[in-house]
Amino acid sequence: MPSPLLTASPSSRQLAWATLLTALPLLGVALWTQSRLGEQLLPHAFCISASQPLLKLHLVSDGLIALAYLLIPWAMLRFVRRRADVPFGWIAWVFGAFIVACGVTHMMGMWTLYYPVYWYAGVAKAFTAAISLATAWLIYRLTPIALALPSARQLQQANQALQEEVLRRRQAEAELVRAQQDLERVLREVSVEARQSAAVLDSFFEQAPLGLALLDARLRVTRVNARLSAHSGRPASEYLSAASVEELRNTPPVLVHAARRVRDTGEPCTGLEVTIQARDVPRDVKCSIFPIRADASAQPLLGVVLEDISAERALEAERAAALAAAREADQRKTEFLAVLAHELRNPLAPLRTAAAVLEQASSRGDGRSARMVAIIERQVAHMSRLVDDLLDVSRIERGTFEMQPTDCDLAGIVRQVAHDYEHSLAAVGTTLRLDAPAPLPVHGDAVRLAQAVGNYLHNAVKFAPGSEVTVQAWRDDAQGEAVVRVIDRGEGIAAELLPRLFQAFVQGSAQESRGGLGLGLSLARRLVEMHGGRVSASSAGVGQGATFELRVPLKRDA
Repeated sequence: MPSPLLTASPSSRQLAWATLLTALPLLGVALWTQSRLGEQLLPHAFCISASQPLLKLHLVSDGLIALAYLLIPWAMLRFVRRRADVPFGWIAWVFGAFIVACGVTHMMGMWTLYYPVYWYAGVAKAFTAAISLATAWLIYRLTPIALALPSARQLQQANQALQEEVLRRRQAEAELVRAQQDLERVLREVSVEARQSAAVLDSFFEQAPLGLALLDARLRVTRVNARLSAHSGRPASEYLSAASVEELRNTPPVLVHAARRVRDTGEPCTGLEVTIQARDVPRDVKCSIFPIRADASAQPLLGVVLEDISAERALEAERAAALAAAREADQRKTEFLAVLAHELRNPLAPLRTAAAVLEQASSRGDGRSARMVAIIERQVAHMSRLVDDLLDVSRIERGTFEMQPTDCDLAGIVRQVAHDYEHSLAAVGTTLRLDAPAPLPVHGDAVRLAQAVGNYLHNAVKFAPGSEVTVQAWRDDAQGEAVVRVIDRGEGIAAELLPRLFQAFVQGSAQESRGGLGLGLSLARRLVEMHGGRVSASSAGVGQGATFELRVPLKRDA
């Protein structure tokens, strides 16, 4: 194993200090011995002074040798300092010290020619001897290591092999760069496809016509689309900020239980119909919850699909209502036919009886003939009214009803109709009050308007006997309408009957006992609406009387 002294690389400062520490003791010894023993000696020139050429030869030779011994180490050290990469450069410093020491011995030879400082010269030689031996030992020990260094040919071969290796590595690096470029291209393509797939999935999630949501294993909402937010009436931020669906307000417990069951069992739950509150408005939805497992080790996510079936339920309710209305209409039609048969049959018996009485009275000259004629006229008038109402309703339904509109005074029509019904109301003990002082110019069919007002008063004859009926007519300039109102203090109207009061064939129990087909108010509504008007009725309840009102537009230039 090489000595650390040989493998280490001491600096020039370290070598200078080592040389100085070696030379100082020797210099001290030289000073002491020279001062004690050197005074008795003679210089070299004393021996050869007889031959001046010989003296000069020694002097010049030693001087040139000393100069050479100084220039050689200077050149070596200059080279080493410029080529710091040279192996064992420190040995040049040691060899330089050896040569400088040799140069010093020659300079001492020049000095001792004239001055007998032989102790100085001896010490210098001793120092040179020490440096020489150390240098020789170091060179001896360094020789195997130096021989182990590669030769120039080996270095050339190594350099060539290194260049080939560099070339191979450059080729491998180029191939690696190409492979990396191919990989980056593939990654870019995959990334583009992934982004496109993600965009498609995002678009599908957001544009789906159903409400969609994702829940994690803790039942926390991780994603929700706009349709589900619209169905539930709460923003997506409220879903995403909640720790679980249990913390969301107004969440039906059945949905929470279903989500837990799907998470725990892995079995989907479909077709669950619940009612949720969307902005305090109940909304019917159909919910499906199913597990989503990316791989066997990952915890499953839960997919939620929410379908708003409020419109379907509303349509079903409308269908049910329409079916009920149809059944009710059919029932009313059946009842109407029975009532019609009864109403048309009822006048026949009095007519037959009156006819028989008239036949007998005519043969005997009995005074009951006048009463029988009155009965016949009353029953015939009743049948005529029933038949007229049926014909009018039939014409309106078929679209063949014709009106003859003219400029007329609705107040005058009201006064005339009230006068016509004054006798009928008095016959049942009803007092008539009329308040229609000002003209009400309208453009309409005077006969049909009179018919509508007459149906109101005919209704009062049947349901307000022995009470008071007030007929009012005035103009509502704010609405641009002529108003007719009939107020009675009769039997009143039940609250459940009011919404259907103006429908055809609608009769209350009390109305059925009074006879009629239930067409009078319905026909009045149809006639007023054909004039661009509207009707209404109100009552505080049974026994509280009733108020009937019709409104038709005033003549524009009135």
